[in-house]
Amino acid sequence: QRPSKSSVAAAVSFASEEEDQPVNGWQGFSMEEARLHANEGQAKALLRTPAQVLEGLQRGNTRFWMNVASRPERSAFERRAL
Repeated sequence: QRPSKSSVAAAVSFASEEEDQPVNGWQGFSMEEARLHANEGQAKALLRTPAQVLEGLQRGNTRFWMNVASRPERSAFERRAL
């Protein structure tokens, strides 16, 4: 037996209301907060000298060839800051 349209609409409405609620009190970042965070990371990256950048690349290459990833995945904020 198929559910009625009104019961499906009520279930969808209830599900969307639940999705709008913060999870454990955390609501996330606004776009402005994300941009500020990215700008801070970019400022730190721009302070590095070419020698420091090369050293970081060489360390990463060594980790790659030794198959020892420190953390292969970065967050969207960290990627944006690069």
